[in-house]
Amino acid sequence: MLLQKTVNKSEYYKQILATLYFFKFTEFELDILSAMLDNDMTVVNIDSREVIRKVLNKDKFIINNYIKRLKNRNVFLEIPNTKALNINPIIIDLIREGQITYNFNMSGN
Repeated sequence: MLLQKTVNKSEYYKQILATLYFFKFTEFELDILSAMLDNDMTVVNIDSREVIRKVLNKDKFIINNYIKRLKNRNVFLEIPNTKALNINPIIIDLIREGQITYNFNMSGN
């Protein structure tokens, strides 16, 4: 069975990220990632934090706390010798693919 869903451009990133169940994103974490991707950003730095803050209309402390949470869960990875972070390349690859396939197998009784 193939399930398909068509979404508008403004919801594309949020919808595809929401299907990554193993990350268990909160709604606000999805908002942060979607805001970044909607603005063609894959690096978290001083400039991108400001864009995220303005897009989501939140103060810098809230944004920084959520970025730290995402970093602790390996959604954001440190760029060596900098203070910047990258979105995990696995997530970027899944988004660029535009399609995620789940296979379920039943074992046992």
